Amino acid sequence: MKRFKKMSGILFLCMLVSMLAMPVSAKAAALNRKSITLNVGKSYKLKAKGIKRKITWTSSKKSVATVSKTGVVKARKKGTAVITAKYGKKKLTCKVTVKKPVKGVKSYFKTADLNMSNFSQYFAPEIVRSYDSTWGDPNGYRIFWRAKDLNGWYLFSTKNFAVEYNIQIDYDTEDGRRTMNITTESNFLENLEYDLSSVVITPTRAKGTLTFIKKDAITKIQYRNDETLKRRRVSNCKLIKELDNYMMKNYYEKGLNFMDFFSILLPFE
Repeated sequence: MKRFKKMSGILFLCMLVSMLAMPVSAKAAALNRKSITLNVGKSYKLKAKGIKRKITWTSSKKSVATVSKTGVVKARKKGTAVITAKYGKKKLTCKVTVKKPVKGVKSYFKTADLNMSNFSQYFAPEIVRSYDSTWGDPNGYRIFWRAKDLNGWYLFSTKNFAVEYNIQIDYDTEDGRRTMNITTESNFLENLEYDLSSVVITPTRAKGTLTFIKKDAITKIQYRNDETLKRRRVSNCKLIKELDNYMMKNYYEKGLNFMDFFSILLPFE
């Protein structure tokens, strides 16, 4: 029995020694990411695991993404590239997808407070013949404020818009030609005998908040006929999909609608 116990102890010690002597298997070589997606201008550091040798980093398309000697990937432009980590005769790869960052929705809009010091920057007066909506007969003139084309921006909506102005205009009577001066906010002139070539319109007061939208945010402009002017006017517009939720929350049905621009003409009307 004692002999059996002694043999068992020796056998156990031998097994223990052999286990300690066995080499621990090395961790499999790998990169911490097999693929990454970055916006243009952003960076990400790739890390190699289980590699003790020197690593050489390369990019398949440097115009899309570059990689430093330490594995830092820099996104350059939209596209895809493959980053390779080479060690000895072996290599590991990571696919990099570079995207162009989506603009914040607010970047498509800008606002301006209207006053007399900047009024001429945004508007110019224009007189348009007016017609009866039932019979189509001329019934006077309407004074509009033509929104100026602002290099990539459209007037999108107004809030508390008001303009007071002085009109100097000649007209014919039985006693000869007369000159009339009117200070008004109304945009309707009933007399058809006015000499439009003589008119001088001078704004005297202006107020309101103007909201502008970038032209590239508009995908389509829709029109409808305005019988009182005998011309097409903007009735609606379609915007890029990214603005759908923003519009519902902030503007709903407003924007590029002649019902909201009672006395304003857009550059394309």
